[in-house]
Amino acid sequence: SGDMEKSFIGIRQFTILVTLFTIGSSILISPSGLAAGAKQDAWIAAILSVCIGLLTVYLYHTLISRFPNQTLVEMCEVIFGIWIGKIVSLFYFSFFFLLAALVLRNIGDFVVTQVLPDTPLQFILIIFLAVVIMANWLGIETIARTGEIFFPWVILFFLAMVVFLAPQFRLFQLKPYLGEGIIPIFRASLPFTGTPFMELVVLLMVIPCVNCAKKANKAFLTGTLIAGILLILITLLSIIVLGAGITARNLYP
Repeated sequence: SGDMEKSFIGIRQFTILVTLFTIGSSILISPSGLAAGAKQDAWIAAILSVCIGLLTVYLYHTLISRFPNQTLVEMCEVIFGIWIGKIVSLFYFSFFFLLAALVLRNIGDFVVTQVLPDTPLQFILIIFLAVVIMANWLGIETIARTGEIFFPWVILFFLAMVVFLAPQFRLFQLKPYLGEGIIPIFRASLPFTGTPFMELVVLLMVIPCVNCAKKANKAFLTGTLIAGILLILITLLSIIVLGAGITARNLYP
C-alpha cells in the first residue's frame, strides 16, 4: 500500500523484529525436534544450526549491500530479469504463504493443547489471524512498535524461567557428550537451520522500510544472534531439566 512506502522503522526496532521473528514458534518446536535427532547432544546441534543460520543471514547481508533499498521481489527481477524474476518471486510468495499457515497452526495447536483445551482450534486461529490482518492494515511501523513493547517482556519471562528452573537442573543428563557420534548432530541441525534461519529471507521485504539501510545489515546479524542464543539456551534447558527422552517425546517441552 502507499502507506508502507512512506513508513520507516528504526534500527533497534528492526533488530527486535528479527529477534522475535526468529524465536517465533521455533521456541516451541525446535527443542523437541533437535532432541529426537541428536538426543542429549541437541544443544550442540542447536549451536551448529545457529552458526549455519548466521552464514545464511550473511548471504542476505551481502544481497542488501549489493541492492540497497530494494525488496526481495525487486532483487529477483534485477538478478534474473523480469519474467524469470517474477516466477522466482512467486515461489517465494508461495513459501511465505505456506509458512504463515504453518506458524498459525503451530501457535493454534500449542494454545489448544497447553492453554485452552476446551476452545475450538478454529476460534483461536481466527483471533490470531484477526490480529495479523489488523497489524498489516496498520503498517510496518505499528508492527515494529508492538515488537518494541513486547520484547522486554519476552526477555524478562525467559530469564524468570531460567531462574525458577535452576533447582531442577540435572547436569548429568548432558552425558555422554557426543555419545551418538557426530552424524546425528549434523542430521538434527539441518531442519533447525531451515526453521527459523532460512525463513528470515522474508525480512528482505522489510529492508527498504528501515531508516538507515547501511546499519540494517548489522542489525540483521545482531537480531539473529540474540535469537540464536535464546534458542540454544531453551534446548539446553530442556535437556538438563527434562532429559533427552522426555524432550523428544513432548511436542512442546
